[in-house]
Amino acid sequence: MGYVVRNKKLNSWVRDVASLCKPDAIHWCDGSKPEYDGLMAQMIASGVGVPLKKRPDCFLFRSDASDVARTEDRTYIGTASKEEAGPTNNWIDPEELKQTMTGLYDGSMRGRTMYVIPFSMGPIGSPIAKIGVEITDSPYVVCNMHIMTRVGTRVVESLGADGDFIPCLHSIGAPLAKGQKDSSWPCAPMEKKYISHFPEENLIWSFGSGYGGNALLGKKCLALRIASAMARREGWMAEHMLIMRLTSPRGKQYHVAAAFPSACGKTNLAMLVPTIPGWKCETIGEDICWMKIGPDGRLRAINPETGFFGVAPGTSYQSNAMAMDTLKKNVIFTNCALTDDGDVWWEGLNGAPPTHLIDWKGRDWSPNSKEPAAHPNARFTAPAAQCPAICSDWEKPEGVPIDIFIFGGRRSNLVPLVTEAFDWDHGVFLGATAASETTAAIIGKVGVLRRDPFAMMPFCGYNMADYFQHWLGMGDRLGGKAPRIFYVNWFRKSPQGKWLWPGFGENSRVLKWICERLEGSIGARKTPIGLLPNDGDLDTKGLTVQGEDVRELLKVDPGPWQPEIPDIEKFFGQFGSHLPGRLKEQFQLKTQDLKRRTLLVPEAPNTLVLFDIDGTLVDCGVAAGKCFSAAFQEVFGVACPIFAAEEVSGLTDAAIMTEVVRRLDIRCQDFERRRDLAFEIYARNLALELRHHQASEIPGASRAVQAARSIPGCVIGLLTGSTEATARIKLESAGLDFGQFACGAFSEDGELREILPPAARARFAQLFGQAPDVTVLIGDTPRDVQAALATGCEFIGVTTGPYGRASLERAGARVILENLDDTESLCTAIGTVRRQASAFRRLI
Repeated sequence: MGYVVRNKKLNSWVRDVASLCKPDAIHWCDGSKPEYDGLMAQMIASGVGVPLKKRPDCFLFRSDASDVARTEDRTYIGTASKEEAGPTNNWIDPEELKQTMTGLYDGSMRGRTMYVIPFSMGPIGSPIAKIGVEITDSPYVVCNMHIMTRVGTRVVESLGADGDFIPCLHSIGAPLAKGQKDSSWPCAPMEKKYISHFPEENLIWSFGSGYGGNALLGKKCLALRIASAMARREGWMAEHMLIMRLTSPRGKQYHVAAAFPSACGKTNLAMLVPTIPGWKCETIGEDICWMKIGPDGRLRAINPETGFFGVAPGTSYQSNAMAMDTLKKNVIFTNCALTDDGDVWWEGLNGAPPTHLIDWKGRDWSPNSKEPAAHPNARFTAPAAQCPAICSDWEKPEGVPIDIFIFGGRRSNLVPLVTEAFDWDHGVFLGATAASETTAAIIGKVGVLRRDPFAMMPFCGYNMADYFQHWLGMGDRLGGKAPRIFYVNWFRKSPQGKWLWPGFGENSRVLKWICERLEGSIGARKTPIGLLPNDGDLDTKGLTVQGEDVRELLKVDPGPWQPEIPDIEKFFGQFGSHLPGRLKEQFQLKTQDLKRRTLLVPEAPNTLVLFDIDGTLVDCGVAAGKCFSAAFQEVFGVACPIFAAEEVSGLTDAAIMTEVVRRLDIRCQDFERRRDLAFEIYARNLALELRHHQASEIPGASRAVQAARSIPGCVIGLLTGSTEATARIKLESAGLDFGQFACGAFSEDGELREILPPAARARFAQLFGQAPDVTVLIGDTPRDVQAALATGCEFIGVTTGPYGRASLERAGARVILENLDDTESLCTAIGTVRRQASAFRRLI
């Protein structure tokens, strides 16, 4: 050993492992170039590695056919209780698991050298970084760890005498007797492979596999399975995400963290070359993202790795030019094909396949061969620093501030190209229900749809439902500084099986739309599953994609989404009482919205009947004003003045907020952010308040809504000054089903009430393909009357609120009902104003 190790725990652990595994020699790794070169020369001499003449310092390795991917059914979580591991993990009692593996480790390194690899996940000294030490008997693992992590004496020095580290024990499980010839890829048979994690002890034991994900223990084992459990305990996040920086033509930077299952374009996106002028993309990380809340209250992220462990097949200059340029030197290739002139090849590489290759199993191969030349999960291990797109801040110890989360998967139908979450809870729901068609990155069937929440299903080191709760809790801590959440699907096909989106660099067009949403410079249309681009807002300039293909990419048809409901319900059901109540609420909201869009549609919809809420359908007493004032004071730091009822009746919440700020002469550059945060707090407080002091239904309201809905051609909706969240809370507190209203307009649509009717009509048109012939507003205030008259709507007044008949008549109301109890009179009134509107249209 060329350096001194003062850490007592580390020295003791190494002695214990050596005593158990009985290696012929022990080597403490220093992370140096001579060490790497010496081990590589040793593997070449033994015939394990093949130097590549065409690429400087590049080598090819071929694994055993049983050791080509993550072995999920041999991956275990050992926690004190099965409940802590959860239903998506393979659980074994930790004592039983250790007893079994101790027997396997006994003498497992005979005839081999035991390598001790001190490594740092993250820049040494970073407040987000963690130190691990891997013991292995595989020089292949050592060389890969040199590329993937920060190995060396500085790590040992930073540990000091009593620093903490994560112990990672690995053995290929193939001891050598004296004089025995070694295998070209030594490993244990499948039934003896164990990749085991003990999250409560921050401990990893792996046996029998030499493949990357099972043997490079700093990767998925530490960086996700163990780190996710640590992050939950310590209040940070360990995620299966790329990190990238986008820079707009104006120089504005956006930092994105995005989660995709393997072979869904994660590496391609991390190294994106934008096709739209002026935009720039830089890579910070392509697989793992560790995040902590910084001193400024924002979520800051580091890439804990120093290399890329990417899927080779499908990588080309067309799909990922930056990756191709990264692979020119200093790379370890595994299970690729070998060309006759000493280069590597895989399916999807540029150009026609060579006439002859040596395939990943070492056999002759030609284009007529029935099997692929490279394994579908063939890999490259390459230094991140030599990527042309690497960001100058990729090793910044404090990390970069995350603005955007993106989730995605491989779905050939149903899921739109891009969707924005309504809010943080809805974004967590999108991540929790993410699904993808399986790939070759794991052993098993290919092309089967499976739920892969947050792309973490194989990597979460504890109960997945508790992981969902951790996400919700982090959102609560971040508050208004939480990143916005989006969902993408690059893989949608037409009914004829044609790709609808070109992908690769063109995905920058979707990222541009996402950034424009952050800036508030572009709108979105609301659908049951989230917010989607309006027609023409997605920049398709210069694309050959047809208009009908774009419409198909952005289509949300509620009918085909119906089978998703029982599938999500079944998936969530396995978590039992651990599933957060807030996710149950999100599921109910989505189910209601999809069902109402599917079922609540008359045969020939031509009339939109819009109900006001406060004073028309529901009476909340003083609860709404009380909660609004409390939210305002929490966000703006000053008490909200008391308004007379006639000052605010019929105003939108947005207009009230603006008026309060004006009266108090509050000046702030981030008013919109504060306003939105205040509305979030207002909704949360109102929900709690109305649990104790329920809102009451205005007498006859529910019967009136049903009566209006029963009129042929009528679609019922809402037109209210409340935000959509508080509208839902008020109605459901009074026992009215928010889901029965097919569309509507809310405070988010504009401060002025006159803006709301056109917004509601536009949503009707999105649902049914044409605007309503007649729009009828039913409300209780003079401002309701004024909004109707100003926008060409018919109006039916009700004296169920604070205003009497005379006040409504003075505002211009011609049809006024005393109450909603008399549904016959309501239906007659709707029929009357419909006929009057139709007659007027014929006249003009």
